[in-house]
Amino acid sequence: MISFERVRKLCHSLDGVEEKLSHGEPTFFVGKRVFVMYSANHHGDLRYALWCNAAEGAQEILVKSDPQNFFVVKDAYAVTRAKAQRKSSRRSRLL
Repeated sequence: MISFERVRKLCHSLDGVEEKLSHGEPTFFVGKRVFVMYSANHHGDLRYALWCNAAEGAQEILVKSDPQNFFVVKDAYAVTRAKAQRKSSRRSRLL
């Protein structure tokens, strides 16, 4: 499972990052722009996800390479699912 504390630490290591709640979830901003949102069982959906901007073309590559862990939300976003019962060394390297 993705450690929220690890996500928080990485986000706060960047200049100008501010953490706020958005839609009830911890969200990281630079100025007025969101760059990472962490979702933990939002509305009881049993999913833990890290929402972040994806470079052009990255979204398609991520989803095609690992559809169990990446899914499309809307243009320019890719989300990684974290499952409590499964650890992925590839996902760990991404974080």
